Amino acid sequence: MEIKKIALHQIDVTVDQPIEFNVDEGNPVIKDYIEKLIEEILDNPNKREYKFKSGNTQVKMSINYIVEDDEDIDNIIFQNSERLLDKEKDTQQKIKHMGNNVQKGSLLHIYFVREESKQVLICKLEHDEIISEDSFQIIRGLNTKKKVFKSFLLYVNTKAIFLSDKHNSKYWWSDFLELEQIRKDPENTENSLEEIVKIIDAEKKKTENKFDATILRNQVIGYYRTKEVFNFDEISEIFSNYVPYNSNFPITRINEKIIKLNENLKFDKQFSIVKEKINKRAKDKISLGPGLYLGIEDWVKNLKEKVKPYDDGKGNYGLIIISNEAYNYFQDK
Repeated sequence: MEIKKIALHQIDVTVDQPIEFNVDEGNPVIKDYIEKLIEEILDNPNKREYKFKSGNTQVKMSINYIVEDDEDIDNIIFQNSERLLDKEKDTQQKIKHMGNNVQKGSLLHIYFVREESKQVLICKLEHDEIISEDSFQIIRGLNTKKKVFKSFLLYVNTKAIFLSDKHNSKYWWSDFLELEQIRKDPENTENSLEEIVKIIDAEKKKTENKFDATILRNQVIGYYRTKEVFNFDEISEIFSNYVPYNSNFPITRINEKIIKLNENLKFDKQFSIVKEKINKRAKDKISLGPGLYLGIEDWVKNLKEKVKPYDDGKGNYGLIIISNEAYNYFQDK
């Protein structure tokens, strides 16, 4: 990996101008930090694909100057930092009545070449206040553990753009970077849920251990119902952390297929969940015998505690349903 350009500016809505940091690109500590940061962003599964809006937008035009190492490159990057500061100030005014604040941090520009691929990375880094061991004064510095919370990655040759932002902040991708989402949130919600449920249902048909498939499916629906933003690593954790009720349930095979979905181009790996698009896949049913089914209309909280397999040890098997409504319905009066 060859680092061509590094520029770092502190962004703080309480001050009038970005604060430029002098970055010693030859410093081994800085070099190690930057290389690890780049690898972290490249390996992050939570990405969304974007494209620039039409016209000569500011950040888009700055990319050309950065790659060409224009003599005015430092001023151009500073203008990008000013732009972000302006957008963050506007956002701060909109959210301050809710008691929220735009997170402080630093804007980092990196131009690098990796495996003959030219790439430009623009990211917002976490900035922490710490007490110096030498002077016992409060100083600010980059967080070496939690490095990035917003990133823009452009592959120069292909023009492909990927963003990672856990909160999917519109001021970042639309106002500052002036990008458009290639896939819209409704499409992403429907397609991702379709692909995930398809894997579970396919294994459910092949195994006799259908109870675990029902529980897993319910957990997935619960994720979509309770989360505002989809992150691929979070949905993957549902499967990697799942402990089957039946030891023969093929959770390893299912988990491997879920991981491979990261290569799936039918949906982005980070987007805002549209609740209305969940309904199509929310329903499930369990066969209880000829003409008899247990219907699940939507996500059921603590389903594993409400529906349990029954085995009396004498060859009789069944299902226990913990439900006051069902008890009152079926009891003799």
